[in-house]
Amino acid sequence: MKIIAKIAEGKIPKQFLEPFYYHVAMFGPLLKTDNFLLEFSDRNETTIEEREARVKINPNDSIFQDKDIIAPFICQEIVRIKTKQQIELPRTIEDIVCGRETAKIYPKEYFQLCYLEILKRKKVKSLEDFLKINKHWIILHPLDSYNSEFLKTLAMKINHQKKMDVLSAPFFTAIKNVLSSNEKLNKAVEAYENLMSDYYASS
Repeated sequence: MKIIAKIAEGKIPKQFLEPFYYHVAMFGPLLKTDNFLLEFSDRNETTIEEREARVKINPNDSIFQDKDIIAPFICQEIVRIKTKQQIELPRTIEDIVCGRETAKIYPKEYFQLCYLEILKRKKVKSLEDFLKINKHWIILHPLDSYNSEFLKTLAMKINHQKKMDVLSAPFFTAIKNVLSSNEKLNKAVEAYENLMSDYYASS
């Protein structure tokens, strides 16, 4: 296994580098990957090509002003590598699955990460935006009902089309509870696909 961190100029600061090495080591035995790359980029993105996993982080993202959320963010992306290698899921559902596993490891810090992610969004322009802000309370729903409800209230205050609430309700019902079996996960995927179909058919 080879672990590489690189940046165009200078070095990746240790507040990013140390949790990257730590979480690769933590999940290493579960990952079918030969090479792990950490890069600074203009976006946050995790990809897998053959047996090489690449985690790109935008250090200018406002969420990283809070250094306490760097470790849970990187943990989430290493969990994402593991998840991608096990099952192919729609991105929103993948985010929720990875987020819940991470929130169990970093409950306080992950809540803060979710909070900061919601604060970044001032307006909902699409269904994808709507799901991005609502996934945070859904992640915490089976783990921390109090903070989940807080994030839900915050998300719902962001201006959006009211039809999104109605059309998303069956998906939220299917996804907000524990996905403890393939049957429940498959139902959540089906509800997501129905949501996409119904929303764009009505647009």
